[in-house]
Amino acid sequence: MSVQPDHLVTFATVVREGSVTRAANVLHRSQPAISLQLKKLAEAVGEPLLVRHRHGVTPTATGAALLPHAQAVARALAGARRSVGEIRRLERGDLWLTASMTVAVYLLPEVLVRFRERHPGLQIHLLTRNSREALRELADGAAELAFVEGPPAAPPPGMSQRVVFHDEVVLAVRPDHPLAARRAVHARDLGDMQVVTREPGSGTREVVERALAAAGLRLGDIALEATGIEAVKEAVLQGVGPGFISRLALRREVGAGLLVALPVAGLDLRRPMSLVHPPAETCSRAARAFLAFLTGLESGEPDHGAA
Repeated sequence: MSVQPDHLVTFATVVREGSVTRAANVLHRSQPAISLQLKKLAEAVGEPLLVRHRHGVTPTATGAALLPHAQAVARALAGARRSVGEIRRLERGDLWLTASMTVAVYLLPEVLVRFRERHPGLQIHLLTRNSREALRELADGAAELAFVEGPPAAPPPGMSQRVVFHDEVVLAVRPDHPLAARRAVHARDLGDMQVVTREPGSGTREVVERALAAAGLRLGDIALEATGIEAVKEAVLQGVGPGFISRLALRREVGAGLLVALPVAGLDLRRPMSLVHPPAETCSRAARAFLAFLTGLESGEPDHGAA
């Protein structure tokens, strides 16, 4: 017969309470059930563990030697129960997100601040990638939720997908650029330009290339191919050339008069931003809480925690 953890917890509780009756009340079990567990533990050890007297029970020498181990098991179980309770109440836990750069830098921070106001005990991990890499990390299990740019495509097997934000790619130029005085630039003019663009695999690059192909057009010479939105913006600011950038990413620069955002007539450069995730029932409680929070934002209603 082997020593069972629940028998050790019962033994530690009986010694602490000094009485089988009081231990039964603490553990919410009947006295016969407590006595049976003590008997099985003594049989597994091979010696008596308790001495009964008119005031209750005390441990034998063997019981005293076993008691620290039983107490350690009891503490571990109590700690595990506290931890589980905190996780279930969203007082602790981890939320792993991966997002394309536009979403990660210009949309999610405000959303995450509001989410943390509701669940300050959660640790949030945000991996900033391009859209293709974000989907790869989701498939590899490095994150539970992925935010990607561009028109919705078939989600990875077993994943759900829905549009949660909208954006538009525009052509950014400096205020002293010849195009800055225009209200818009036409798509047919792009073939004669040297432009700054994102790296292959980015949502911005794919939106531009897809729109040009649909219009039977091609992009002119690429003056600079840069990884990341800030690199593209800085190149435009330094005068390398016009650059394709998210309108969301240009709010500060346009507001400060540093850059001008020009729509491209003849191209549909609007783009949805989608959330991709496994079935909600397979997600952590933290991820389910965030999904519920996003649903509340979309509907304009407050969320009420995780399902």
